[in-house]
Amino acid sequence: MRLVAALCLSFIGSVPAWAAADTLNVKEGLWETTTTVKMGGLQLPPELLQNLPEEQREQLQRLDGRPRVDRACVTRRDIQEAFERFDKQSACTRDMITSSPQVLEANVTCTGLLAGTGIARVEAPSSNRVQGRAELHGLLANVSVAFEGRWLSNACRSLTN
Repeated sequence: MRLVAALCLSFIGSVPAWAAADTLNVKEGLWETTTTVKMGGLQLPPELLQNLPEEQREQLQRLDGRPRVDRACVTRRDIQEAFERFDKQSACTRDMITSSPQVLEANVTCTGLLAGTGIARVEAPSSNRVQGRAELHGLLANVSVAFEGRWLSNACRSLTN
């Protein structure tokens, strides 16, 4: 899963204190997430963008406001551990504000290319649908994330964890 999808999923929960907190009431299996990420306030000259390491350049290019679709296999363990596995794929940490089967809200702190702080909210109106928003106020730019996820099936045959 790429940075943007990991960033979205990382908003759901991570620190050990969350073990007793409610987790989202979502199904395990194959999920598809459509994410739109917009970055404001940062203008990089093309020559600087070309000189960035490939991974960082790809991350910045995904912040263009166009919807992106990613798929991930969500296991029962992911749900029980509040999606901690996806935290390891992003440079963000979270402090829970609200945790229930329908809503998770957290303060977010990111390092690296997207260094900054913000707030994220994830809603699960049903066990096969999630939606959310996040706003990150960074040192170099502000980032706005909106996403919708839908459960596709119990089987994750075509994906590897």
